[in-house]
Amino acid sequence: MLTGQCTIHGYLEGGRYTLAVDGELDMITAPMLEAAAGVITTNDADQLVLDLRGVRFIDSTAIRALLLAKDICDEHGRGLSVVLDGSSRIAHTLEIAGVLGLLSCTDLITAPACDPVLYWAEPLRAAL
Repeated sequence: MLTGQCTIHGYLEGGRYTLAVDGELDMITAPMLEAAAGVITTNDADQLVLDLRGVRFIDSTAIRALLLAKDICDEHGRGLSVVLDGSSRIAHTLEIAGVLGLLSCTDLITAPACDPVLYWAEPLRAAL
C-alpha cells in the first residue's frame, strides 16, 4: 500500500537553508524533497542542511533524492549536511545502501539545535 506521509519545513537562517523532514520518505514523498532541495539554487544560502531526525522510513527513491540534493549543491558550489540520529534505522539504511560515506552526516548529539520560533514562523514552501 502506498501511504507516504511527509512534511518538510524549510527555513533560511544566515547562510544556511535547513529542511526539517518528518515522516516517511518514499516514492510518493521523495519528489517533495527534491523540489525543496532545489530551492537552494534560488536563495543566498551557501549551505543546505537536511535534518532527517524526524524521518521514520526511507526507501531507495528517497536515497536517490538525497544524492540528487548532493549533486545540486555540488553543481552550485553549496555545501550539504545531513543531520541524523546516529542510532536510527535511517542511518543504518543509508549505511547499508553505501551512501552514508557520500553524505556529510552529523549525529543528533552534535547537531545544532533548531530555533523552534524560526522553524515554525518562517516556513519556505517549495512548489511541486
